[in-house]
Amino acid sequence: MALIRLFWNSAAIIRWQFLLLAMLSAASNAGVLMLISIASRQSGTTLGALRNVVLFVLAIAIFALSQRRLMSEISLRIEGLIDNIRLDLLARAQASEALQIEAVGQSELYNALSRSTQVISQVTPNLVIAVQSFILLVLASLYILYLSAPAFWCWFALIVATVGIAIYRSGNSKRMLADVSREETRLLSGFSDIFDGFRELKVSSAKMHDVVRDIKSTSKNAKDKKIDFQMLFATDYTVATTMFYSMAGLMAFIVPILMKSDSQLSTSLTMASLFMLGPVGNVAYSASLLQQANAAASQIEDLNGRLAPSVKGEQSDAERTRIERFERLDLRSACFRYDSRDGDHSFSVGPLDLSLTRGEVVFITGGNGSGKSTFVSLLLDLYPLSGGGIWLDDVPIGRSNRAAYRDLFAVIFANNHLFSRLYGLTDVCDGEARDLIRLLELESKVTLSGGVFSTTKLSSGQRKRLALIAAMLEHKDIYVFDEWAADQDPYFRSKFYNEIIPHLKAQGSTVLAITHDEKYFDLCDRRLHMQDGLLCEVPNRIKKYDGNRGEL
Repeated sequence: MALIRLFWNSAAIIRWQFLLLAMLSAASNAGVLMLISIASRQSGTTLGALRNVVLFVLAIAIFALSQRRLMSEISLRIEGLIDNIRLDLLARAQASEALQIEAVGQSELYNALSRSTQVISQVTPNLVIAVQSFILLVLASLYILYLSAPAFWCWFALIVATVGIAIYRSGNSKRMLADVSREETRLLSGFSDIFDGFRELKVSSAKMHDVVRDIKSTSKNAKDKKIDFQMLFATDYTVATTMFYSMAGLMAFIVPILMKSDSQLSTSLTMASLFMLGPVGNVAYSASLLQQANAAASQIEDLNGRLAPSVKGEQSDAERTRIERFERLDLRSACFRYDSRDGDHSFSVGPLDLSLTRGEVVFITGGNGSGKSTFVSLLLDLYPLSGGGIWLDDVPIGRSNRAAYRDLFAVIFANNHLFSRLYGLTDVCDGEARDLIRLLELESKVTLSGGVFSTTKLSSGQRKRLALIAAMLEHKDIYVFDEWAADQDPYFRSKFYNEIIPHLKAQGSTVLAITHDEKYFDLCDRRLHMQDGLLCEVPNRIKKYDGNRGEL
């Protein structure tokens, strides 16, 4: 069971002290039952009654202290476990490569980090109570055996029948919970479409209608499957409690006739049966919670299996490795092939042979779908090479120096994420930051204080300019811009090509820019064109347009 494995791997959860506390609490609870039963059957001296009262108070005190200690400890341990799960998922995501994260998807990661951990956090205290209730049922059953063996075997037969029914129906519950989890993940993905693509949907009423309709359909499916699961649980719970009520009636009405027992024994048996109705309800109710928690643990376990293992030593090795400077970067027969799992045509880039030198400005051109963005991921070693390799000053890039190699780059992707804080920078020059903000004319929109931008709620073009400021403050050896100028007006586009790129080149950085701006092709040292996943160098000629003679 996934939940047991999750707990077992946490030394803070599976400890004998928790089991001992649960047994102590259940035993004191059973002691209360026995003392009440004994008091109802005895009409002894005042001294005997006083002794029973003292024992009763002692049992209540032991129960209260052990129960409080148990619940407090389990709450602390469970929240510690949830924190460890989150940090482990974070470490696995950190150690994973781009293709692994892309394959898992944002919705599934969010679902595991929010819903699944929340279910485990909320359900586990109830499961602890269920364990106590189970121990109490065992002790109460032994007490019934002490009172009457025939009554015990009737009771035991009822328990076996109830457990058998629960096991028989548990398969349906597990399948229903898996369906619910899938629908909720789809629902989260649908809401992500609404918020991430709000502008696109807002300009197309038909598209918005279809997305909303799909979300409503998914929400209804999730609701229906949850209702089916709850109805199944309601039936199981009703069957279990009905059978145990029937057992209480059996003890009260049938057993005295069959055994010809005295009224005091019948009263004790009936009292024991009624006393166990609460624990029976707890165990029956917790069966549903256990399945939900186990489904959540299974999702986390599955996600862990699809992400890279977290290895602390690997990160520390990467941090110790540094590349201070480079002169030449080479791709030698480098290629990447993406094989689609759904049978669609696979896409490949390469083989590519490319050399980049320090201080060089290279423009990459090509049509949509030609492989430019995939080439960037290949160059950054974000995608695993299917063949060939990457060399930096004739040193091959591999696992041991991959992180240090990537640290040479500052990248602004086409769908770049803008962070509100300058992560990774500890000594930002405030004067330089103000100069860059002024250069890109954002001084009326944003300020930088303590490495934190005052706002990132800007237009798409302004956000790209702010991302450029953050990149330039890193002072990296290689800058990669994937269609940066596409979101800019002509004024800032001109400033990018005529001021920013020459500034980066002057400080000794290599600039690689994916662009369609033919007007500025003469400003690069080399231009490479990509078509069908292959790169070729083209002459750096400018095409001008003459209104009388046409294109020259």
